[in-house]
Formats: sequence, C-alpha cells, structure tokens
Amino acid sequence: MFSGFYRNYDLSSFDIVNLSSVLHEVHDYEDKKKAMKEIHRVLKPKGYLLIGEWNRYSWQIILYTGIVGIVFQRTKYWNDLIRKQGFTILNYENLGGMDFSRLKNEAVR
Repeated sequence: MFSGFYRNYDLSSFDIVNLSSVLHEVHDYEDKKKAMKEIHRVLKPKGYLLIGEWNRYSWQIILYTGIVGIVFQRTKYWNDLIRKQGFTILNYENLGGMDFSRLKNEAVR
C-alpha cells in the first residue's frame, strides 16, 4: 500500500500530519485502516491530524465529472474510520463539498 513512497519514521515523530484529498484514493477499507494506524504511530501523543476529503455529494465533483463520484464517501464513513483509530474529532467543517476535520491523537501508548 505504501509502495515506494513509504518511509520508516520513528514512533511519535510528528506534531502534525496533514492529509488533503488522500484517503479517497486508497480504495480498500483495510488499507485505509493501515494508513490511519501508521499515522497514529508516527504522530506524537496529543498531536494533530488535519484531513480534507471531498464528500460524495460535493457539487464540484458532480460538476467536474458529471456524476456522483463513487470513490468519495459520506461524512459518517470518514468519522467512523477516524474514531475507530483512536482519534478525537475536535472540529469539522464542510466547505463546498470538502470535509475538513481537525483531530487530536488521544490514544495512550
């Protein structure tokens, strides 16, 4: 899943991880979970994860593609995935079909 771009970062290497339009490109749910677990591993305790993802009903996606994008998920899908991986959602905004979430790493290591 991480192919040639994967780097073996140390545990708790980052204060902030920022993802923008990334997770929808990982089509397998188990691979998404692996990616979230790796982010959790390299993020410092109490560190922040920022995620921006297009949602399924984004008018920009429909306008651009002419159809509802099937790789784009509902907000509940992302929230469930995020919470199951030990993150707390601090705030959420939907700006024109793009879901933005600011998350905190709350899990104890």
